[in-house]
Amino acid sequence: MASIDFVISNPRHHWAMMKPVAARLATAGHHCRFVSLCELRGEVTPDDTVNGLHLVKVGEPSDRTRASVIGLTNPTGWPRDAARTVAWHLRIKPAITRILDDTRPHVVVVPNDIAYPLRQYVETLSIRRIPWVLMQEGILLPLPPSRVAFYGSRGASAIAAWGDAYLPYFSQVGAPPASIHAVGSPRYDSYARDIYAPAAVELRVRHAANCTTLLAFLTTPVDKPGGHCTTDEKLASVAQLLAGLVPVADRRGLRLLIKPHRGEDVRGYERVLNESGLRSRSRLVLDVDPHALMTAADAVLVNGSTSGLEALMLGARLGVVPVPRSGYVHDFLEARVATAIDPSRDPAADLEDLMYAEQEPDALAGYLNHHLANRGTAGDAVAALVDETTRLCIPH
Repeated sequence: MASIDFVISNPRHHWAMMKPVAARLATAGHHCRFVSLCELRGEVTPDDTVNGLHLVKVGEPSDRTRASVIGLTNPTGWPRDAARTVAWHLRIKPAITRILDDTRPHVVVVPNDIAYPLRQYVETLSIRRIPWVLMQEGILLPLPPSRVAFYGSRGASAIAAWGDAYLPYFSQVGAPPASIHAVGSPRYDSYARDIYAPAAVELRVRHAANCTTLLAFLTTPVDKPGGHCTTDEKLASVAQLLAGLVPVADRRGLRLLIKPHRGEDVRGYERVLNESGLRSRSRLVLDVDPHALMTAADAVLVNGSTSGLEALMLGARLGVVPVPRSGYVHDFLEARVATAIDPSRDPAADLEDLMYAEQEPDALAGYLNHHLANRGTAGDAVAALVDETTRLCIPH
C-alpha cells in the first residue's frame, strides 16, 4: 500500500477536515502520517490521534511567531517576508527534508498552497517530484490583485473542491479542469444544530441572559497583508456599524457579541467597542465555540468568512457586512440566502429586514448543495479521490 502525508497548520479546521480522510485510508491499508506545522503558527498540535496514524511536529511553540500572525496591516511586508525566508532556510526546510527523507510519501495532502510555509512546502514537493492533493479549506473569495499567486494555482495533481460553486474559481486560476473534483468537505459530514444546542443554551445564559435579541458578528482578517483593506478601514467600518445599530438597541433589547478571527488583533476591536454608543450592549468573546455562538444567536453577521456558510447550515439568519473597498465578497446576497447589513446606509433598518426575512427551504438546500457536494459522505468521497490519485502516481 501507499504512504500518504497529511499536512496541517491549524489544529481545528485542518484537523477536522483531514482526520476522517486519513482514518478511512489507514483502514484501507495505507500508511498515513500527519505532519503538523501548528507550532510554527503559535498553535498546539492536536493530541487526539487516530489509531494507525503517525504524527510528527515541525517546530516548537513561539509567542513571537503568534504575534506575527495576528499583527496589524503591513503595507510592504518586507520585514515579515525576510524573517520568514530566514526561518524557512534555517529551521523549517531542514526539518521537512528530514521528514521526507525518513519516509518518502507517494502523495501529500495539503490545505493551502499559498500560505506560509505551505507554499514553500509544495515547492519542495515539486522539486522532489512528489505529487500532492490540495484540499479546499474554506470558502473562496476574490483575491486582491496584489497577491503573487492564487489559491489552487501551484500545480496540485488533484484538487478536492467543496462543491460545484468553486469549480470555475479553480479553472480561472489555471488548474486543469480534469484535476478539479467537487467532493465536499468532511468536516461538515456530521455538522448539525443539535450538536451545539446544549453549549448554545449555556452561552446565552452566560452572555445574553437579559436580552431579547442576540446578534453575533464573526469577523475575518480581511486586512491581512495583501488583503482587501487596511486595518484602519476595517475597524472604521465596524465602528460605523455599531453606531448605526444604536437606534435599534433599546427597541430590540439587543446584545451584540463580536468574535474576532484567531488571525486578528483584538486590541482594535476593544478600542472600537469602548468608544461606541453600543458599548454597554456589546462584548468581545474570545473563548467561545463559534458554532455554539451561531446556534445561540437570533442572527449572525459575517463580513466574508466561512462562518457564513456554517451559519446557514445551522439554520441561522445571516447578515453580510461589506468589506471596505471590496464590497460583498461572497455570493450570499446574489443567492438570496442572506441580508445586506450596510454600515454606510441604515444598518438598523437592515437588521429589522434581517429579523423578518423568510428563507425558502428549497432555495437554501439548493444553495448548500451547490457549495458542498456529498453532504454527509464527503469523507468517503475525498478519501476515494486521494486513493485514486495515489494509484495513478505510483510507478507500476
